[in-house]
Amino acid sequence: MSFEEMVVAVIGISVAGVGLLGFVIARITGLIQSWINRNKGGYDEETLPIAWQNVHAVRKTPDVRLKNLEAILAEEDRLPAETRGFGTKKATN
Repeated sequence: MSFEEMVVAVIGISVAGVGLLGFVIARITGLIQSWINRNKGGYDEETLPIAWQNVHAVRKTPDVRLKNLEAILAEEDRLPAETRGFGTKKATN
């Protein structure tokens, strides 16, 4: 094995070792974090309805936006072509 091959092999092994070490450390810190937070999970009876209200509010937001866009498009369909801002010429390729 030549010197260049040896250097490439050492660098490759080092990079793989650092990656593996990072993965192991991340998993260990995740386990420690889950152990620390083991008693903090879940909702009590007072905050659960508030959490569900927030979920429903977030789910309704896209529906409201979609309805507004549909209303705008419906209004534009009723306007003459000259007032829409698109012009009267058709695009050609």
